Amino acid sequence: MHSRPGPPPQGVAGLLVRASAQHGTFSRQEAAESGVSAKQLRRLKDQGHIQSHGPSVFTLPEGFDRTLQRIKASTLAFPGSAATGRSAAHLHGLGNWSTFEAVDLWLPMSARNAKKVPNTNVIRNRAIERRFDLLEVNRIPTVSAAATLIQLGSVASVEELRIALDEFERSFPTEWLTQTIDRMHSPGRSGVSRLLEVLNDPTRVAGVTESWMERVLADLANRPGLPPIELQCEVVVGAKRYRIDVGVPLLRLGFEAHSRQHHFGAFKENADNVRDHDLASAGWLVLYITWSQLQRPAAFVDLFERTIRQRAKDLGIRLAA
Repeated sequence: MHSRPGPPPQGVAGLLVRASAQHGTFSRQEAAESGVSAKQLRRLKDQGHIQSHGPSVFTLPEGFDRTLQRIKASTLAFPGSAATGRSAAHLHGLGNWSTFEAVDLWLPMSARNAKKVPNTNVIRNRAIERRFDLLEVNRIPTVSAAATLIQLGSVASVEELRIALDEFERSFPTEWLTQTIDRMHSPGRSGVSRLLEVLNDPTRVAGVTESWMERVLADLANRPGLPPIELQCEVVVGAKRYRIDVGVPLLRLGFEAHSRQHHFGAFKENADNVRDHDLASAGWLVLYITWSQLQRPAAFVDLFERTIRQRAKDLGIRLAA
């Protein structure tokens, strides 16, 4: 009979517990602090219990979110660093950045950078200040959401930047972003300039939306020469208060982004019907817009403008020519 292998040595067991608390990663320095020798590390690696992430960091092969593990491992490889760019955007939930080829890593200007770490993009940015812009997200040192948004301006497409900005406004105060822009703004910093272009785009409706679909709807509905629109337009009917995704208060006309998440299912459809009847009793007409309609912007804008003008005609309201 073969005897069952015993538990790992105490130092190794403690190291594995430590690694498990930080997304299945540990550094060579942390191994030494746990009493695990270089020889033991080689044995663990040969046996497939750990894998190398550059010359000084190791990862456990199973049971962890691979994206978080990659980011954490890269920060361990460069002491004093922090996730930034697309990697930080993923941690903050600023858009869909769950897949990226390389981990974006901020490193102080004074830090040495002699290591070769796979799939790691080291970025030095003197505008980022440790006391203002660094924090921990999910136990990973990370550049703040406001500073991350500015850095995305240098690497993301306009569409990606708009989505990230929309997510930021749903989760964080706009004043924080404004203060960070003021502090980091200087000639030659393309991230700030591109973010300001998106923020100041005249077609972008000011205000916070509840979804990206709602943002697309609002920006398409913001047409020159037509009555102003209002995001999350509040309508009071008796003792009830309702919010409409995009409202045209002058015409008592509302538009709802008709997503499966918020408007499908028997319970939700019944709630929508009750709400729409209440709004109709107060003179409001609510129309539901699908994502497929918004995918054809020219056709939607034409339909929207015709609807606005017909509604104004029905109510006897004269619009500007």
